[in-house]
Amino acid sequence: GWHRTQHFSAADTPYEVGLAHMLALGKNDGFIGEESVRHQQEQAVTEQLIQLRLVDPEPLLFGNEVLWCDGKEVGYVRTGSYGHQVGGAVAVCQLMSEDLSVGLFPDNGDFEIEIGDRRYGAQLFCPSVV
Repeated sequence: GWHRTQHFSAADTPYEVGLAHMLALGKNDGFIGEESVRHQQEQAVTEQLIQLRLVDPEPLLFGNEVLWCDGKEVGYVRTGSYGHQVGGAVAVCQLMSEDLSVGLFPDNGDFEIEIGDRRYGAQLFCPSVV
């Protein structure tokens, strides 16, 4: 639906936003950008979108906060808001790491989001944006 696509743009690739399973590689007519997608398929993905929820229900997220995992800076919050259904702030984060594999993301890391001069614990909320 529309709410799932507002957090990424034409600059993001299907592998980075978790949509690689929707590609129709090898069809007779192909598609615009297929060569580029095939090239990325052979390369390691170094950026990926993930969703996180802050453990503490009080802080708010607005975007551009620093994302930490296991004590290392690994990305930033693209957009954040309060999730009334989950009782806390939620974020779509740009994870940037040389350790990512195509279609995978770290699911056992200790995530934190830095707000001001303090870091708040965060939990993986959804494996991918879609």
